[in-house]
Amino acid sequence: MKLLAVFYAVTVHSAVFAAPNQSRGFKHWLNLFRPKPLLIDPSSEVTFHLFTRANRDTAHQIWIGNISSSNYDPAKPTKFTVHGFNDNGFTWWTVGSKESFLDEEGCNVILVDWTGPAAGPMYSIAKANSIPTGEYVGDMYQYLISLGQNVDDIHCVGHSLGAHVCGFSGKRVKIGRITGIDPAQILFYYNNPAGRLTFTDAAFVDVIHTCGGWMSFMSPIGHADFYPNGGSFPQPGCGADLFCKLGNNF
Repeated sequence: MKLLAVFYAVTVHSAVFAAPNQSRGFKHWLNLFRPKPLLIDPSSEVTFHLFTRANRDTAHQIWIGNISSSNYDPAKPTKFTVHGFNDNGFTWWTVGSKESFLDEEGCNVILVDWTGPAAGPMYSIAKANSIPTGEYVGDMYQYLISLGQNVDDIHCVGHSLGAHVCGFSGKRVKIGRITGIDPAQILFYYNNPAGRLTFTDAAFVDVIHTCGGWMSFMSPIGHADFYPNGGSFPQPGCGADLFCKLGNNF
């Protein structure tokens, strides 16, 4: 019950403080109980943004079936990043990961943006949308493989709901590696691996737990599970922030 109370407070907070005035704030309160439609056509709301060392500061938007005008190289490893609930494809950690990947090696880095389907305040709708979003990401894998991409060189990194998007993409097309950062626990169940990220979704699945038992899974769900500072909330350096910024922990 305490967890439900905290979650309710978070959704109400996001609804009210997104409103610029009192009248619109009241409408947001009403919208809290008026679900938006489920995602029907991912191609209209899920976008892919490619970075390489040749264009590390300017994204090339790519589409399934149309990648010829970009710097994509199928001979190189390809990294995907997937944001979580109420976030966007160009959030601090996805951009930081892109920079780190490109510093480390010449590769393709694709930032997945599913801002609309992942938006609040109705977390349950965003959670449901993680399935078709993940399947659509899997369709992109399949397209890249048709161009010569080695499936073992595809790596998907996802945070919170994004970790499960990576999982659903791997159920569509089993790839080389998935990294889950605090896979969301709310409305996901340990005894239902078909409905969440699990170790069978890639040849290697590693999971980082920093909010385990609160907003994310504490139980191991990958081939390798890491628990910085015990894996639970709060993490050192995060203060009282609701969501930990992992970059401050290491």
